[in-house]
Amino acid sequence: MVAFGTYDNVSYGLMRLIQRMDLTDNLDDSDDDDWGHGLTTLPIPLVSVNVTAAILKSVAKVEVVQVYENKEAHPIEAVYYFPIPSDGAVIHFEARLNDRVIKGTVKPHEEAQKEYEKAVKNHTTAFLGEETKTDIFKVKVGYLKPGAQAKVIIGYVTEVKNEIGTNASRFYIPTTVAPRYVSPTETKKKDEEVAKMKFMDIPSAPLTLTVSVFSQEDLRSIESPSHVINIQKQGIFPEKKTWRRTLVELKGKTTDMDRDFVMILVPEAVHEPRLYVEKLDNGSTVAMVHWIPSFKSNDLKTEIIFLLDRSGSMAGTSMGLAKSALSSFLHALPADCYFNIVGFGSSYSFLFKDGSQKYDEDSLNEALELAGNMNADLGGTEIRKPLKAIYEQPAVEGYLRQIFILTDGQVNDTDGVLGTIQANADKARVFSLGIGEDASHALVEGMAKAGGGTSAFVTLNERMDEKVLNQLQNGLQPSLTDIELEWEGVKALPPPMLTRTRKPVDPNTISYMQSPKKISPVFDGAQLMVFGLFRNGECPSAVNIKALSPDGPLTFRIEHSPENEVLTGGMMHKLAAVKLVRELELAIAYLPYQHSYLKTRTEKENELKKEVVELACKHGIASKYTSFVAVDDHDQKPLWNDRAMQTRYVPSQRCLGSVPDTSRKRKCSSSAGCAAPLAPKKSCISGQTLPKGGSKLKTYTVTKPLVIVRLIQSQTSTTTPKANPPPVATDPIEKLINLQSFDGSYLLNKNLSDIVGVAVKNMKSEAKALGLKENVYATAVAISFFEKKMTAQKRRWELIVTKSRKWLAIQVTDAKVVEAMMKKAASTF
Repeated sequence: MVAFGTYDNVSYGLMRLIQRMDLTDNLDDSDDDDWGHGLTTLPIPLVSVNVTAAILKSVAKVEVVQVYENKEAHPIEAVYYFPIPSDGAVIHFEARLNDRVIKGTVKPHEEAQKEYEKAVKNHTTAFLGEETKTDIFKVKVGYLKPGAQAKVIIGYVTEVKNEIGTNASRFYIPTTVAPRYVSPTETKKKDEEVAKMKFMDIPSAPLTLTVSVFSQEDLRSIESPSHVINIQKQGIFPEKKTWRRTLVELKGKTTDMDRDFVMILVPEAVHEPRLYVEKLDNGSTVAMVHWIPSFKSNDLKTEIIFLLDRSGSMAGTSMGLAKSALSSFLHALPADCYFNIVGFGSSYSFLFKDGSQKYDEDSLNEALELAGNMNADLGGTEIRKPLKAIYEQPAVEGYLRQIFILTDGQVNDTDGVLGTIQANADKARVFSLGIGEDASHALVEGMAKAGGGTSAFVTLNERMDEKVLNQLQNGLQPSLTDIELEWEGVKALPPPMLTRTRKPVDPNTISYMQSPKKISPVFDGAQLMVFGLFRNGECPSAVNIKALSPDGPLTFRIEHSPENEVLTGGMMHKLAAVKLVRELELAIAYLPYQHSYLKTRTEKENELKKEVVELACKHGIASKYTSFVAVDDHDQKPLWNDRAMQTRYVPSQRCLGSVPDTSRKRKCSSSAGCAAPLAPKKSCISGQTLPKGGSKLKTYTVTKPLVIVRLIQSQTSTTTPKANPPPVATDPIEKLINLQSFDGSYLLNKNLSDIVGVAVKNMKSEAKALGLKENVYATAVAISFFEKKMTAQKRRWELIVTKSRKWLAIQVTDAKVVEAMMKKAASTF
C-alpha cells in the first residue's frame, strides 16, 4: 500500500500556519461575505476530527467527534458540511461545552431550525445537525464565545456491503464532500447551500481513525486501498466467546481528509447464511437475515448502453479510471450483443447516432478509439437528459436493454435522476460504477437500486477490471425477484405496504415489521440483508425466503441459533429503523414520476412525509425532514451582548486527484453549463496545465491515461487505426485480453507467441498435427494459458475465457477433440 497524506504534528502545525496566512489561494471564490474582510487572518474553527467505528458482520456504527474552537475576539457561528453514507443516517448527536453535556433531540426540520435560531438570537450557544443531502450532513455551532471550545459528537449507523462475486466485504468512511454540480434551474434553499460550499487543497483539521471489527470467523486479510493501516488482533471478545475482535488504526497520527477511508475484509471461511438477533431490555427484538445466494444461469441476449460521465469534475484520475473501465467493458462484451456509448456533461452525444450497433470487429475498434481519446470536456454533470434520450430510443428487438453508468456522481439533483430511472425501470436495468476517491454513494447506489441492478466503486489504488467484469456479469444474467420472507414462531402481519392503510391498525395486533418492506432484486453473489422488528419479547425461530429464480420458484430456510445473538447496544434496531425511513424518502422522490394528478401526488407526499417524521422522531434519526437540535440551557449570557456573531464556514479538503471544476462554483445561465473560466491548475495524471477557458470548458489532452487499449491486428481488421493511438498495455493478462477478437477467437501470430512463450512455428506444427485451423488452436492456447498460468487472477479473465470457449465450441463440436487439443495446448508451457 502507498501512504497518502500522512505527516507528523510539527508538519501539520506548519501547514495550518501557511493555511491561515494564504487562505485566499486555496479557497474557491465566493459571492457571499460570510468570510468577511481580512480573510487571510481568520483561523478555521475546526480543530480536530476523530472517528471510531465498530463493525459487526454487515452492520457498522460510526462515531465522529469534531472539536471546534473560537480563536477570534467575537462570537462566531461555525458551519461544517461533511459526508455520511447514503444508506445510513445520524442516530446520535450531542455537544460538550466545558463540563456540560448537551443532548441533541430530533425534531421536525422547521421546528429544530426555529429553536436553534431563537437560542442564537438570545446569545445562547446552540447546536444544529441536519441533512443537506442524503449523504451530506451539516453541523452548525452557534454563538460560540471567544476562547470557548466545543466538542460535537455525531453517531451514525450504516450497512457494510459485500463485494459482489467475492467473499470480501467493503467498509468505507467518507471524509470529504465533492463539489456538486447545481443546474441553473435549481432554486431550492438546500441547493443554494450546496452551490456555496467551500473547498481548499489542504486539510482544515487533522483526522484520526480507529475501527473495531467483530467477526465469528478468522479474517484472512484486512486491507485498505486508500490508507496505510496498522492491524492488531485482539482475540476472543470477552462478552461473546464465539466472536473475535480485530483493531484497525491509521498508521501515523494524522492524515488528510481528501478521500474516503476504504477497508476490504476477507474472511477465511465462505459466508454462511445466518439469522442474527439483537434483544433490548424493553422486550424489543430485531432479527437480521444475512444471505449471499449463489446461482448460475444462461446469459441473456442484451443491448448494452454505456453512459459515461465526461463533465469537468471527472478531469484527472477519474477520467483515466473511466477510460480503463470502458475499455475493459468493451473487451468483455459477448459476441452476440448490441451496444452504444453516450458521453454526457451539460450536453451529451451518442457514439452511434442511429442507435445501438451489432458488436463486431469494426464497431469494437471504433468504440476503443473513442475510449482512448475521451476527455472531461462537457461541462456540468447533468445525467437526466441523456437518460431520457436513451429511454426514448427504441430497444433492439429480442435483446434486453442494460444501461451501465460510469460517473463520479457529483450531481445535485439526485432525486430527479433516481425518479427518472425508477419510472423507466420496466424498459432497462441500470448498473452503476462510482469512479474516484469521492464518488457519491447516494447517487451511484441509488441509481442501481432504482433500476434493479447493482453498483460498485473503484478508487485509484483498486483493480478496475475485476469490478467491471463483476458488473458486466450481473448485467448478462437474470436475478432473484419477487422476494418475500416468512418468519416462523411469531404472529402474522397484514401484507407489507409502503404506506399506512386508510383504516387505523390496532398496535396490539401487530407483532412485527419488516425493513425494508419491499426487497430489491438480488444477483448471484450479492448480499441480501433484511430486518424483522418484533415486540413483546417475540423472536423468530427461523425465516423462510421465497423468490423467483431464473430456474423457477425458490425457497430457502435459515434457522435461528443462540450463537448468532449479538450485543450491539441497539445498532441493529437503529439500522432497521433507518432503512424504513430511507425507503419512505425514496417513495417520496419517485412520486413526481408515478402520479399524473397533482392533487393525488400532493396528498400522497404529505402522507409519506408525516410517516417519515413520526418514525424518525420516535427512533431519533436525522432525515430529509427531521434534524437534531441542542441548546445550552445553562449558558451564562451577559458577557458578549454587545458583540455581533459572525459566521465562519469550515472548508472541505479537495479530493485527492481531482482537478478543480470551476464550472460548478455557482449557478449560471449558460446552456453549456457555466461561463466561469477554468483557473490554471495541474492535472494529477499528466502534470499538464489546463488552458483558460472562454464561454465553454476547453478540451485538453491527458498525456498518460490509465487505459487498456486493444492491439489492432492488421491480419483481420479492415479498420485503419487512426493517428495518436493510446499507449498499449504492459500487464500480461491485459495484453492477452487485448489480443482477443470480438468473437472470442485468437490469431496464431507473434503477439500471442511473445505472451505465452511458445514459438509460432511450434504452435503451427501442433495445429497441423491435430488437423485444426490455426486460429482454433491459438484460441485453445490462450484459454489454457489463462487457466494454467493465471489461476489466482481468475476474476480478471473469467468472462474473456467464457467468450473464447463459446467460440471454440462452435468451431469444434467433438468433445474428445476439444479435450485433446486443450491438453496439448496446456503442455506447451
